[in-house]
Amino acid sequence: MRTFSWEINIAAILEGLKKMPPGPLDRGDVELLFGVQSRRALQLLHRFGGTGSPVAIDRDRLEARLVEMIRTGELGISAERRVTLESKLEDLRKFRGAPFADVRVPLGRAAFGCRLDSLPAAVHFEPGQLVIEHDGAEDLATKLFLVAQAFLNDLPAVSDRVEGARREGVMAAGG
Repeated sequence: MRTFSWEINIAAILEGLKKMPPGPLDRGDVELLFGVQSRRALQLLHRFGGTGSPVAIDRDRLEARLVEMIRTGELGISAERRVTLESKLEDLRKFRGAPFADVRVPLGRAAFGCRLDSLPAAVHFEPGQLVIEHDGAEDLATKLFLVAQAFLNDLPAVSDRVEGARREGVMAAGG
């Protein structure tokens, strides 16, 4: 969860707010109070219910909103986004216990840049087939990952190779 620097200082913001006179706060007041720049101050004014042109918010309303944020723990992300995130995390937790969850593919950063011409010799395309020679599940998983990265990084070349292998197969079959 991303926490903005002003969220860490809500107690100090509330103290500063109590020292300000009652009435509306404008963008400049919010900049000073929250220690943010102009654009972020406008975003905060809108987030907390500021209205008008120029945008302003009543001091008491802002104070009530900040106190409510502390009370409910609503810092960083909205309640709606929190529910969505928690749902996605729960879905991911279901997979943690799956039998395949502990499969480790021992690759370095270079694997993410894999292209067709850097695939291992044990990976080749035959007419209508992708052939991968391997020495077990971990080796197969590694080579499948490299093939996926080659597709991602070098799709035109991979497509040409696959189509070329297919054409060769059709020609060899007499078509």
